Amino acid sequence: DQTKTANNTNKGKIRDEIKETKKVITNDSDSSIEEVEETKPKKRLVIVWQCLNPECTMTKKELLRTADHCTLSFYGMEADDKKKRKICGTCHRHVMDQQEVLVAKLHN
Repeated sequence: DQTKTANNTNKGKIRDEIKETKKVITNDSDSSIEEVEETKPKKRLVIVWQCLNPECTMTKKELLRTADHCTLSFYGMEADDKKKRKICGTCHRHVMDQQEVLVAKLHN
């Protein structure tokens, strides 16, 4: 029991020391210390406003939607964090129909 009490007391002292150290660091008003603000470069996201199906020529923004991973895979493309690819409704329906055929084959 005395060992446990001593360990708990030591842990408490260490916590208090850490808190005091944090206070010293955050309350330091020395003018020679400059706060360096890290700036991350802006992520440029390229949106391709054309149906990703190479056989389709749809480019009307209002008829395009963002393609999901399944759709990209269907057309042999990989997902890219820097590019947002679009697909028209007709081509998307074709992909979903083909996906249902594959699912049916798996169930049989």
